[in-house]
Amino acid sequence: MAEPLKVDMPGWFEATGDSYFKHVNRTAIEISVAEARGSDAELSVRAAATKSEAVTIADRLVAGYRPRCA
Repeated sequence: MAEPLKVDMPGWFEATGDSYFKHVNRTAIEISVAEARGSDAELSVRAAATKSEAVTIADRLVAGYRPRCA
C-alpha cells in the first residue's frame, strides 16, 4: 500500500517492542527478525523462554534497521 501512495514507511514507523513486537505472536516476531537480520538472529528469538524475552531480544536486534525501498 505504501508504494502506490508514495509513502516512506521507514521514515514514519520503526518496529520496536512497544510499537509492534508486543502486539503480534512469536511466529510473527521470528519472521520479522529473520527478514531484517537473517536466520541466525531469528534463532536468538526462537530460543527465548517467554514471549516477553522474545520481544526484548527482537527489539535489540532490529534497533535502527531501515529496509531498502525499491
